[in-house]
Amino acid sequence: MGLLLSLAVLLLGVDTLGWLYAQHVLDRRLLRLQIQAGDAGWRFSAASTRRGGWPLAATRSFQDPGLHRSAGPGAGADDNAGIGWSGARLTAAISVLHPTDMTIRLGGGQMIRLGGDTLRFRGDDVMLAIPLQARTSRIGFDARRLRLLLAPGASTLRMSRLEGSVRWTADAIALSATTRGVGVADAAGPGLDADAGDIELSLVGPFGAKDATWTDRLRGWRDKDGRLIVTRGALQWPDARIQVAGNATLDSTLHPDGAFSLHLVGADALVGRSVRSGLVSNAQATSIRAILGLIAAASDARNGGSLDLPLDLHAGTLALGRIPLLRLSMPDPGPAATMPVARMPSP
Repeated sequence: MGLLLSLAVLLLGVDTLGWLYAQHVLDRRLLRLQIQAGDAGWRFSAASTRRGGWPLAATRSFQDPGLHRSAGPGAGADDNAGIGWSGARLTAAISVLHPTDMTIRLGGGQMIRLGGDTLRFRGDDVMLAIPLQARTSRIGFDARRLRLLLAPGASTLRMSRLEGSVRWTADAIALSATTRGVGVADAAGPGLDADAGDIELSLVGPFGAKDATWTDRLRGWRDKDGRLIVTRGALQWPDARIQVAGNATLDSTLHPDGAFSLHLVGADALVGRSVRSGLVSNAQATSIRAILGLIAAASDARNGGSLDLPLDLHAGTLALGRIPLLRLSMPDPGPAATMPVARMPSP
């Protein structure tokens, strides 16, 4: 009995020492992140903080946390001029058994602001995984039952699972993600659900001096051939599939400007799903089917086959550009053929 008690006390002491060490590592890492953020013009705030997690992890919980950056030295003190994030709760943790990675969990409602635009979201378990190596260039993320409200009164994007990573270098940021149980809905209908989806995109180009205004940094990024490259974006249903690829930059007014290609399989089934979900009416579906039918006939696509459609993004409008309406059959003269020559009649 005494031996078991001694072992229990020893294990408790070892675990407590490990927990104290993990707390030290966590505090040092959070302080370093806060200093780096401050040097880049960001300000972190929280209403309160609390330690915990014993015995298996060292944690620090923040209530009402926020991370904000003003638009630049000429923007004044109004945070709405810049970008920022705020949330209900944030918990940073380091495992006692594996003190080489830090996880950050977001709880409750969250909001990301870019200028006057906001993106609100919440999930049951939103987690970021940050390696603690000296030169970290990758952050993993994982979320369950995620819901995103794109704007007040706008559609809601739902995902039962989202996982992926963000990687970066001095001149590029790359995002790759996969998702399951994707759904889009608004107040007027049940929405359109997809079984799965994935996306791969890169933001390429330097953003200029950190002390410049965001407008100047965006202009500098555009002028140095900055581009958003969508390598692949896809949604999958049992009877339909959408895949998009392309790239975009910013025009003279800093609006997105680009060209994309849309690969569509099972168009009729997808239109039917859109009608049943309430996203389009029966009259709209008739017009969409007629347009897709013309395109399919002109491109030799068979009913139920695939369609390749060009998309143009310009001045805030996404358009279906260069729609083929009719395939013209022109005679092929062949390599030996000559153009007819007009001859004058003999006198």
